[in-house]
Amino acid sequence: MSTLKPQVACLVNTRDGWQYMDCYDDFPRPIRERLSNSPYNLCAACVRDGASWMADDEPNADHYMARIREMEWLLRKEQS
Repeated sequence: MSTLKPQVACLVNTRDGWQYMDCYDDFPRPIRERLSNSPYNLCAACVRDGASWMADDEPNADHYMARIREMEWLLRKEQS
């Protein structure tokens, strides 16, 4: 039995953990920093897509931060 965990916490299974996600480069600097400080390796595509679902128009920093908090909450819940 393997104890390896996926490289990326992808909640919608749209990407493989080993693929480079160029959408990460489009995030504003505070969002990239927040992602890098997360205890989880969150999928950039999931963050982007989730923030887009939350926004009526283009997502802003508040939408991205809310999506990151939501993903971390879901992952903590899954681990407990």
